[in-house]
Amino acid sequence: MDANVPSKAKFQATRRRLVVLRLMAVVMAVCVTLLLAEAGLRLVGYSPAYLNAMGSFHEADQITGHRGKRDFSARFKTPQFDTLVVHNERGFRQQEHENPEPSTAHRLFVFGDSFVWGWGVSQGEVFTDQLSRKLPDWHVENLGINGTGTVAQYELFSAECRDSLTPGDVVLLTFFGNDFTDNVEGARRATIQDGKVVTLPADSPLRGGWQRMLQESSYLFNCLSYVVNRWQLDRRLRRAHEQAVVLAAAAEVEYAKKAEAQHALAAAIPQVPASTTAVLGDTTAASAPPIASTESEADLSPAAADSAVSPDDSPPQIVVTRHFLEKWKQDCDRHQVRFLVAYVPGVAELDEGGNAAMAMEERALRQTFFYCADSLGIDVIDLLPEMLAAKKSGGIDQLLIPADGHWNAVGHGIVADIVAARLPGASMARR
Repeated sequence: MDANVPSKAKFQATRRRLVVLRLMAVVMAVCVTLLLAEAGLRLVGYSPAYLNAMGSFHEADQITGHRGKRDFSARFKTPQFDTLVVHNERGFRQQEHENPEPSTAHRLFVFGDSFVWGWGVSQGEVFTDQLSRKLPDWHVENLGINGTGTVAQYELFSAECRDSLTPGDVVLLTFFGNDFTDNVEGARRATIQDGKVVTLPADSPLRGGWQRMLQESSYLFNCLSYVVNRWQLDRRLRRAHEQAVVLAAAAEVEYAKKAEAQHALAAAIPQVPASTTAVLGDTTAASAPPIASTESEADLSPAAADSAVSPDDSPPQIVVTRHFLEKWKQDCDRHQVRFLVAYVPGVAELDEGGNAAMAMEERALRQTFFYCADSLGIDVIDLLPEMLAAKKSGGIDQLLIPADGHWNAVGHGIVADIVAARLPGASMARR
């Protein structure tokens, strides 16, 4: 019995070695396969591409929550487009044409989200590039960051632009309807505490550095990440469509309630005739004050607007947004520079897609924004009328990237024309 012990121990040791050898063989086979796949992608000319713009083109930032990677370039590829994106040393979209600051008479600082960043268009096609070509006397700086709202953009303005402003400069802020939500839910957001608007610390949602390193250094990991991100995008789009169907039915009911309440409120405010009021609301179905038409715009002074509905009566999205728009204007007035806000129309407003629920939402967001801007006396460039006019006069079918919603290269060109026409004048057409 004792003589068999060494033989059993030897057998078990041999068995363990075989298991280890087999595991090593599997690991080596996997490594060789991965190396061959990596080499194959490089040999066939695979070009690294990114679908997740937020996670791929941006990095964490203490001021805005995130900003573009500095000195970074890569292809941005989705089912709708495939384009090259280049960032400068500050992490903003690199302009292919930028008039030197010392030799120009004016400076324009442009803030915004993906529309300013240039989502889906190639280098040199972004409207800030096109503005620089159209206006040789202007030095234009693109300070757009994807996925940011008015709060994050104001913090960026305060940190990198405000103190260097000089009389004669112009600050242009673009505003899209989803900024209302970004201002209270984004990486850099604000909340209401004890009746006051409080800015919260930046909270970046971006992933860890090792994933970024692999995605940028390995063609294979980049390819696999792209496939996974494409699947996630398709899933989100399906879920968004399902939710839109449900919201459409609920919106019709809520819209009818708002219309009835609006007529009652209009009757109680003599300076705003009921015939000129419009239904005001947002996606949270919150109550809000009426907005005057163009003809009676002078009747709705800031004091009258504030007395009509107090901040406590409005949802946080409106209170926070109006608060920061006011801070923008106050800072620019203090530095004797012109402050403009360009309102970006939605897909349904431009008649390039959407459904009844989307059209209703875009209308409500538009009217909510104009209430905030009008009550503060802010100069607004409403891009919608002239974009529609340009489509009609120029026989243009699309100003937006199909199934995407961002401006295409032609759309950026139209926006550049609209903004350029406003800059030389001393006054601004409100709407």
